[in-house]
Amino acid sequence: MKDFCLILLAVLSLRAAESTSFPSPDGRFAVRTTDAADQSFRNIIEVKSGRALVELNGPFRAKTDPVLWSANSRWVAYANHGGRVADTSVLFWDGTEFTEVELPPMIDPELKFPPTKPRGTEVETLRSYASQKPLRWLKSGALVIESVVEVYRLEPGEKYVNYSRRSVFIVGFGKKQRASVLDVAREKQKTEVTK
Repeated sequence: MKDFCLILLAVLSLRAAESTSFPSPDGRFAVRTTDAADQSFRNIIEVKSGRALVELNGPFRAKTDPVLWSANSRWVAYANHGGRVADTSVLFWDGTEFTEVELPPMIDPELKFPPTKPRGTEVETLRSYASQKPLRWLKSGALVIESVVEVYRLEPGEKYVNYSRRSVFIVGFGKKQRASVLDVAREKQKTEVTK
């Protein structure tokens, strides 16, 4: 009996936890998150039936990866993380299914690094990161996407230097859900030195 109880307890602890969040403005759709032992899955569901309509690309960070719905509930944008890169994905509801919309390239300019002194001195890159995440939908139907590029290096003199640049892209959607960059605002590169 003791073995049976231990097996039952193990099975119950492995069972995935589910939660529903990010309802669409019209209340028809929501996002169901399923947390398993070492992974998290997100699906857009039809609220009334509970039926999963599409699985969102992952992995996710629950607190920093919101799902954003357009005002008419036909467009949804979300961020997903894979290692040191985070991307934005957009889906469109055509009345029968959600389909992924190809986003245009949103290229950030290369970060600029000062020349090392003395010339040829080794510099170690400790971490590099690039991320894109949706910030909000505009009344016009355009999407605001933030892009951040960051490199953390160990430079001569045991200085730790973080170089970063933030850009904000406005992406519009035309006929046949074709996406294009309407505008971009780039901040100056930031450099932060710590010992």
